[in-house]
Amino acid sequence: MARARVASECTVKVKNEIGAGAKVAECVARAGVNLTAVCGYGYGEEAHFLLIPDDAQKASSALQAGGFSCEMGEVAVVEAANRPGAMADILRRVADAGIDVDYAYASASGSGDALCVLKVADAARAVTALNG
Repeated sequence: MARARVASECTVKVKNEIGAGAKVAECVARAGVNLTAVCGYGYGEEAHFLLIPDDAQKASSALQAGGFSCEMGEVAVVEAANRPGAMADILRRVADAGIDVDYAYASASGSGDALCVLKVADAARAVTALNG
């Protein structure tokens, strides 16, 4: 079915203004850190950016040095076939394991795999449920 693993997610909260996301992404890029997944949204006066970097420590250090606050947490990251029902299958397996999902986001580009990120209270338990 899917290949799941625990990953670090960095949450950056900034003033909701034009260019805020560019500033966050540029800060990480200057440090040479690749972003595997990104979710961003405005929430009133504040914007939130959820980043899955390939090097969490380096990204966090770069963001802090750039004047951003970066809150780190664990998420379950799932690579799954990009097909109808893939996200439904993932969420059903997690639900059947009795795990509540705080939020989820996903992305795919055409054919191949999709990348799904699940914020749950226990990422390791979610990964076990998904890989089992």
